[in-house]
Amino acid sequence: MVGTGSIGKRVARIAQGFGLNVIAYDPKPDAVFAALFNVSYMDMDGLLQQSDIVTLSEVP
Repeated sequence: MVGTGSIGKRVARIAQGFGLNVIAYDPKPDAVFAALFNVSYMDMDGLLQQSDIVTLSEVP
């Protein structure tokens, strides 16, 4: 997912409910959110190479 603002965080939690592995890009990664919800942040190139589905949410 690109963007982990309030909408992106909600989408990440829903995606994990479906058993999806969530990786994200955000210029301001939220380490607390990543630790609580098992989200891995990476650069945009890595995210696009590894993703089967990409969502675009708000990017602060």
